[in-house]
Amino acid sequence: MKARARPRGRPRAHESPASSDEILLAALRSFADRGYAGTSVRELNQALRVSHNLINRRFGSKERLWRAAVDRWFGELVDALPSPNPDRTDDPLDRLREFVVTFIEVNARRPELARLMNVEASLGGPRLDYIFERFIAPVLLPAAALARNSRRRARCGRCPPVPSSF
Repeated sequence: MKARARPRGRPRAHESPASSDEILLAALRSFADRGYAGTSVRELNQALRVSHNLINRRFGSKERLWRAAVDRWFGELVDALPSPNPDRTDDPLDRLREFVVTFIEVNARRPELARLMNVEASLGGPRLDYIFERFIAPVLLPAAALARNSRRRARCGRCPPVPSSF
C-alpha cells in the first residue's frame, strides 16, 4: 500500500499542527515566564514545531498575539466567575464565597494568569492598563461591593470582617 503524498505548499490554517488554543497557551506561558520583551515568536514557533511564520500569519504581530492570549485566558477566568452583581437578591456572603472559591480554582488551573499579572504590574504601561480595563475593573469593582456587604454582615456577627482596599 502506497503512503499518501503530502500536498505541496503550505498547509491551510485549519490543517495546522497546532490549534489556536495550543498557540495561545504557549504564548501565555512564555509571556508569564519571560515577559513581553523576553518572548520570541520565532522560539514559540520552534517550541510548537510549526512553520517559522505560522504565528505571524495567524496573529499578525507579537502585540496581537499577546492580546489574543490575554483575551482568551483572562476571558476564560471572567466567564467562569459567578456574577458579583450587587443587585442580586440572594445572600451576598454566599455570592462572595462562591466568587472567591471560583477565582482560586481557575487560578490554580491556570497559574500563568497570576504570573503574567505580576510581570505586567512590575512594569506598568499600556499592557497592564489593557488587562485592568478589560478584565480586572469589570470584575473587581462589583466584587468589592460584595465585600462591603459582607463587612456590614460581620458587624452583625454573621462572618469575620473582610478587608478591602477598593
